[in-house]
Amino acid sequence: MQETITRKIFGQAISYQLQIEECQRNQYQIYLSCLQPRLYQQMLGSSPALLQNQLVTIVKDAAYKFTTQIEFQEPFFIDCSQNEVCLQARFSTR
Repeated sequence: MQETITRKIFGQAISYQLQIEECQRNQYQIYLSCLQPRLYQQMLGSSPALLQNQLVTIVKDAAYKFTTQIEFQEPFFIDCSQNEVCLQARFSTR
């Protein structure tokens, strides 16, 4: 599954590419990357905690759309220093 998601933060729209892929049976990996690296870096400098919370919310919402029977394997891996991959998460279905 792959989709583009746009959210507002501080009144500015920022878009992400979300990809969910099965890595083992009933085990999934989520990749979230920012499509506007310059804006992402600007927002990261302004409020990293708010941006990270937004990323986690996007991933959880997408996973719950994918399946409601879910167990997240915490913690989320958030690499805010790179533009390619902002967040990776794993989850499994029950």
